[in-house]
Amino acid sequence: MNHKYSSKLQLLTFITIYLPAACVSVWILTSAIDGVSTGSRIALIILTLIFEGIVNFIITNKLGRVFEADLQALKSLDSSLTDISILKNKIELMTQADDLYQNEIRNLKQQKANNLLEIDKIKQQIDELSQKDFNLTEEIELQDKLNKALMELTAQFILQVDSEGIITSINTALALRLGYVASELIGLSIGELFMTDQATFSSNKNSFSDPVLNTKQWMIKLVRSIDEPVAAYLKVKSNNPSACEYIRFTSNKLADGTLLCVGKSINDELAMQSNILRKNREFEYINQINESLISNWDIDALLVNIINRIEYLFDTRMGAIYVLDDLKKWQLRSARGKNLTEQEIKSLEIEKHFDHSIINETNIRSIEVNTEFYNYLILAPLEVENEVIAILVLALSKEMSPNDISILKMLKNQASMVIQRAIIYDQLRNQYFGTIEALVNVIEAKDKYTEGHSRRVSRFSVEIAKEMGYSNEEVENIEIAGLLHDIGKIGIDQNILAKRGKLTLEEYEVIKNHPVKGIQILEAISFDDKIKEGILYHHLRYDLKGYPKCDLTELPDYAAIIGLADAFDAMTSARSYSAAKSMSVALEEVIRNKSTQFEPIVVEVIERLIKESPEKIQDIINDVEIVQFE
Repeated sequence: MNHKYSSKLQLLTFITIYLPAACVSVWILTSAIDGVSTGSRIALIILTLIFEGIVNFIITNKLGRVFEADLQALKSLDSSLTDISILKNKIELMTQADDLYQNEIRNLKQQKANNLLEIDKIKQQIDELSQKDFNLTEEIELQDKLNKALMELTAQFILQVDSEGIITSINTALALRLGYVASELIGLSIGELFMTDQATFSSNKNSFSDPVLNTKQWMIKLVRSIDEPVAAYLKVKSNNPSACEYIRFTSNKLADGTLLCVGKSINDELAMQSNILRKNREFEYINQINESLISNWDIDALLVNIINRIEYLFDTRMGAIYVLDDLKKWQLRSARGKNLTEQEIKSLEIEKHFDHSIINETNIRSIEVNTEFYNYLILAPLEVENEVIAILVLALSKEMSPNDISILKMLKNQASMVIQRAIIYDQLRNQYFGTIEALVNVIEAKDKYTEGHSRRVSRFSVEIAKEMGYSNEEVENIEIAGLLHDIGKIGIDQNILAKRGKLTLEEYEVIKNHPVKGIQILEAISFDDKIKEGILYHHLRYDLKGYPKCDLTELPDYAAIIGLADAFDAMTSARSYSAAKSMSVALEEVIRNKSTQFEPIVVEVIERLIKESPEKIQDIINDVEIVQFE
């Protein structure tokens, strides 16, 4: 045991315990004994203290050793307590870390659940997009089929090339004109078809500009000349290396970056113009006699004019003109006879006299027939460049004189030219209107209730315009406006167009915008302003109510005609919201709205037409084509 500590312990024990105890004990004991002096008491106390000191020394030494072991134990215990405190702190930290870990696990589980929900939403969106993509693919395929059908139906030349000038699509009309099957040209560079001396044509300068020698230059001119035709000499598959077609293209850039080129060959046009100029100089005096023939472009009116002139010149019993149709069959296109109806002339079957030799010889032939109507038939083939395009037939009571034959030859040559021109014009016109009708049919095919509507409106409008005394050119313009009056519906949502039942105010406002959209669509086409007026204002009333809103002071003539025709067809046609009215009921409705919705003069004209030619109007209502000769 530590000595210093042991001494302190002994002293402390002695002072605090033994000294007081000895003093008190001795004093008490001696007090009980009589005769003990104070000195004796003190001596006894000292002896007692000495004895107790010895005892204390012995006891404290032993206790010190015991206490020292306890002290060491206490120190060891204190060290253990310190370690326990540290361990406790570590346990608390681990507990906190575990709590954080558990929170993190819970957050991750929640995040996982959220992610799974998001994945489900994304899967649903993917499914919806897949369905939309499938529907869109079907729609695109249908649109492609329609586009291809339109490309094949039109007689115009259609070519589609990519940004490198590679042909991606070509219609049959162009391929055949170049002597190919369409599939042979797909994938070729347009430059492979160029003639080395090809030139571009400027419609403004009316002359040829610098030649284009490669695909890149031609493509650049196409891109830069969207509104101006770009021409090219394209090789024709032939043994003649110089055979080519001079075609003038206008282009339109599509969404996929390709160029859609619509072309027109002007070889025939140039050749025809050259031929006409040459023959005009050669037969100038005949042109002066037959000026009215040249000025007439309509094939049917022209043929009637020729028959009338011939009847006047030669006193014919009957005159007729047969034209070769697309099936290479002779079709009676015009006829006039004394005391003979057109049907009776047709029943004569004059075409049985058209043998092979008359077509090849192209000479005027006289045939003695001796019928109750006539005695001689004069067959005069009308040819252009040794190709018979029509046959003029005259029925006479007596044989034609040599002088009359000479005159007929001159007239025949002139008639051949103007008939060829009129036939070409008629073909181009039919192609032009065929293209328009094909476009209109695509629009109207969306709704069975409006199928044929634009065609009927056009036919009603034409009959009204003729009755009002419009010129042939104006009648044709009105016919175009009638066909295209609803072209703006291309830009209207199909769901609105095909909706069964009443439209909402918002849907009606969209529908009301179709005349304006129509003008926007046709903006790039150089139509007569009156055609555009007819399309734009066909829903404007005579009292200037209706739509679109405008600052006009009076309703344009074309719009007045087309507006009435449009309303009349709507009333006499079955719609999703109403049954078809009869012609008489529809007329009563028109008359009731005279001078408010409809132009009074136009109302009087339609009233007169229905009264005088009800069958013709009913045929239009029934969408029956009226053919004069078959």
